[in-house]
Amino acid sequence: MDIGDLYNYCPPYKDRIYTTYGSKANISLINNGEFLAEYLVEIDFEIPKNTKDEYREEELVKLPIKSYISLRKGERFLRIRTEISNFARNHRLRVLFESGAQNSNTSFGYTPFDIVERDIKPIDPKGRNEYPYNFYPFQYFMGITDIKRGLMIASKGLYEYEVFNDQERTIALTLVRSVGFLSRELPSRYNMAGPIIETPSAQCIGSFKFEYAIIPIRSPYHNYIKDAFEFIDDVEVLQGKDLPKIDSLFEIDCSNSIFLSAVKKAERDEGIVVRFCNLSKEVQEINIKTGFEFKKVEEIKLNEEKIRDLEFQGKEIKINIPEKKIFTLKFYF
Repeated sequence: MDIGDLYNYCPPYKDRIYTTYGSKANISLINNGEFLAEYLVEIDFEIPKNTKDEYREEELVKLPIKSYISLRKGERFLRIRTEISNFARNHRLRVLFESGAQNSNTSFGYTPFDIVERDIKPIDPKGRNEYPYNFYPFQYFMGITDIKRGLMIASKGLYEYEVFNDQERTIALTLVRSVGFLSRELPSRYNMAGPIIETPSAQCIGSFKFEYAIIPIRSPYHNYIKDAFEFIDDVEVLQGKDLPKIDSLFEIDCSNSIFLSAVKKAERDEGIVVRFCNLSKEVQEINIKTGFEFKKVEEIKLNEEKIRDLEFQGKEIKINIPEKKIFTLKFYF
């Protein structure tokens, strides 16, 4: 459960974990075709209706959970859509995955223009103003792996995870944190984080849908980044008349460590800006072929100021992007 606030998680003094492990589930096959197989798993989960500062209340309330688990032809990951109806207050709901990465001691999580690796061992709380729980932020994907096995979890709109220091290196993905205050006095924090303001909407009472994917991986995890973004950025197909069968603005040949973050019109002229990020710890080569004629190409800063001119041949340019580097190009017609 959770007696914290919008800044920090905090368990009650006498905490107890409620889990669906061993619960009765209704499992049904709802699609079984050539391109899609899908199961529906339904569980009537029961948890305490509320939590006091020292303990959980005895009164229970149902938290219905529906999970649609699907596998599409040609995809290397499992899609999950979970629907819940939350009627409980002051609790945290997480979904757990046993990664099997028993020989790894570090997790990884994507943050803007980088992948951060973190130790999964508990942090020494001595001398800290806040108890250092091993919950970390991420965007798009996170996970853990060793040489033989591991898991990457990609998600849409979910931003907190933890990897337990247990044998199976279990990953915990936070779905809901239900709390009632902006800030309050907590036993896990030395001082207030802000004013004591009630936030009843932060109890998250109501119905919610979550989308995430399970990607089986092994080291190096960079080889599976494209799978994560394939899930996050679903392609929308539009039908029109007199369209060419194949037409590309850019054809990009690069390693899985290269992340394309932007293709846009320049802010101050008619040029086209293309931004990449090398997420790996090694220099990566990238080969770009354009579907249009251009007069010159520059490396530019994030504010689109020129750094240097780049060499190119016809419609093609080859670049070496340094490790952990944001690299932005500007094409002039």
